[in-house]
Amino acid sequence: MSFFDDQIEITTVDVNGHEYKSLNQLNDDHVAIVEDVAKVIPGHYIDPESTAYTLERLGKPAFDETCKKK
Repeated sequence: MSFFDDQIEITTVDVNGHEYKSLNQLNDDHVAIVEDVAKVIPGHYIDPESTAYTLERLGKPAFDETCKKK
């Protein structure tokens, strides 16, 4: 169960063999959804520069350069 259950309907969509999640808002309470998402994102986001630095330290310079370009 998710804290989004009463705010968003999540369905799985297959597009050319790739699975995506479709999120549909169930009510007009945008503020509550934005607040909930703002609480979740920091735990799932890794800065590309941080990833590049880690890869550089681990001796993966080619992948490091790929991260820096994004």
